[in-house]
Amino acid sequence: PIAGAPVTVSGQPGRTRSGSDGGWFYFFRPDQAATNVTVTATLPDGRTQSRSPVPVQPRSTVIVESFRIA
Repeated sequence: PIAGAPVTVSGQPGRTRSGSDGGWFYFFRPDQAATNVTVTATLPDGRTQSRSPVPVQPRSTVIVESFRIA
């Protein structure tokens, strides 16, 4: 796991960072419509990996597959 890696969600404001266990979370606005987003993680050396499409449904929890950046 990489701690402190920035994680962004396409079309959404702000970003989050991974915790010491590599896990992360992002909260959408309560009125978020159903949509597909791209989630991108960035390592300290600038390498990135994205997951897309990630379907987001109103008032639900979405689990994104783990990032494996080699």
